[in-house]
This record gives sequence, C-alpha cells and structure tokens, in this order.
Amino acid sequence: MQCGRVDLKSAPYDTIQLKRGPSWLDKSCEEFGPPLFSSTHGSRVPLSSILQQVQLEAILWGIGTALGELPPYFISRAGMCTSFYT
Repeated sequence: MQCGRVDLKSAPYDTIQLKRGPSWLDKSCEEFGPPLFSSTHGSRVPLSSILQQVQLEAILWGIGTALGELPPYFISRAGMCTSFYT
C-alpha cells in the first residue's frame, strides 16, 4: 500500500522469520516498479483491487470450511436419531 501497488501474487514478498525481518522492508518503492494507483487515491488502495486478487482463495476457503462442518453434523445427527428411537 505504501508504494501504491497491490500485486499480491507476483510481488517478491517473503515471510518474517525468527530473528530476521522480511527482505522487502528495507527496499525502496522504486525497486518494486511504478505505482499502480496514482496520488488521486492518496495513500489508499481501492478495496475492489484487493478483492479481485483474493476472490478465488476466499471462495475455496469458505467451501472448505463448510465441508469441514459436515462430519460433526452427521455424527451428532446420528447420535440424536439413535437416542430418539431407543
């Protein structure tokens, strides 16, 4: 956001490791390329540009979460049905 770029999937970002900071923290904005968003947006990046990049992952995460809830549901439902008929 600081450099006016939100290319999340192609940017050379690395994770912070123990006793070592990320390598991108010490770089200047010129090393990442020209800003994608001009100063008309100020320092803010439009939320729609971020949502476009993470839409597929968010949908798959939601589907995975819903599927993960099914086994406990069926187990509890089977337990209720057997106690109801006995």
